[in-house]
Amino acid sequence: MEVQFYLQPFQIGDGPHRCGDHLLDLLNRQDNAEFTERFILSVAFVNGSGISHLMKPLTALRERGGRIEAYIGANELGDTTREAIRAVCHVAHDVRAIRLRGLTFHPKLFVHERRTVDGGDVTLLIGSNNLNSNALFTNVEEFVRIDLDLGSEEDHAWYNDDFLTRIEAPFTGEYEHNDRLVGLGNAGNPDVDTGVIWLLKKNDEVNQEAVDYVLSMVKNDQQSSSSTGSAVGTAAHDFVNPIGGLTTRQQIPDAEFDMDQFSDPAPEVDEPTGDYLGVGEEQAPPPQPPVEPRIVIPQVFFNGEYVDLMQLLLNSNAV
Repeated sequence: MEVQFYLQPFQIGDGPHRCGDHLLDLLNRQDNAEFTERFILSVAFVNGSGISHLMKPLTALRERGGRIEAYIGANELGDTTREAIRAVCHVAHDVRAIRLRGLTFHPKLFVHERRTVDGGDVTLLIGSNNLNSNALFTNVEEFVRIDLDLGSEEDHAWYNDDFLTRIEAPFTGEYEHNDRLVGLGNAGNPDVDTGVIWLLKKNDEVNQEAVDYVLSMVKNDQQSSSSTGSAVGTAAHDFVNPIGGLTTRQQIPDAEFDMDQFSDPAPEVDEPTGDYLGVGEEQAPPPQPPVEPRIVIPQVFFNGEYVDLMQLLLNSNAV
């Protein structure tokens, strides 16, 4: 097991230093080993700007036989968006949307697993990075990278018997913890006051009723508070490197994936009637004379009567 800590976006040492760079490197790596591949993401919030960076490599992973699983927060005040849910349901085999009673589903975890006949390897990225473009590349975030050798008996036991059990068991739909039931969400009769998990997709089969219900609870990318400044491929920021005070230019890479297919449909707009096609000059209301300013002089009670304050001040005999 190897563990490395990163303070994004600062370049300290060699190699990639941002969570998004690590994710892309992991998903795009190719070698000659025969392995079965698996990718797990578990995040509080995901929007279109973030998942767009992963769609191309995740699609390639799926096409080469890999499996993709997603746990996504669907809290009312969260920033998960409809575009992101549609995209994740498009590429993943299993998708769970989670909403906890009185709590926020708040993990930030990415797992890339490759198993071979004699072992394989696993990389975990665990930190503060949600799945949006700024969190992956430009925000100040902290995360650790843990590399495991599944050929090692100790690493294999920790990953299979401890780690996977802890992240999967609470969200199977049949788990109770601290009197907070995480039950299966019923889109027809939802009880959002309890902990609810919606199985949006299971074994590559979409539960459209559950998907539609969760989509009705969340915002689109334009409404999301984390969408500001997330234009992929264009946003860049200057940061001071704590080692030597050097400035590093942080460029968000191009996502190279068209997210338009997951956008909300354009709203239907009624054609304007003749009354609203525009008003000609002859129909414009006549100009109104300017309103002369009016100064109101306050009155005060003096010697048993109300008098103008200005008059009182000008009357030297009364002051």
